[in-house]
Amino acid sequence: MNRLLADTLGVLNGVLAIVIILGGAVVGMGSTLGAGNRIVGLAIGSVAGFFIAGGLCGLIAFLVLIESHLRDIADATTQSGARD
Repeated sequence: MNRLLADTLGVLNGVLAIVIILGGAVVGMGSTLGAGNRIVGLAIGSVAGFFIAGGLCGLIAFLVLIESHLRDIADATTQSGARD
């Protein structure tokens, strides 16, 4: 069950990153006035969303990677018979 949850979190992490980037783009586009400024707002919002997604989803990805390595260590220990 824990493996399923960890794998699901890994998939949802990518989806969350896309949502954060698109949300940043929408907020950036909507926060500027004028036709020419919408493109600039879109670009700035996308970049801001990218950095926020990188920080938040990068941390989640790092934790999922640690869980994966711990799972590999536990499996190797079980296969070698060293586990009590």
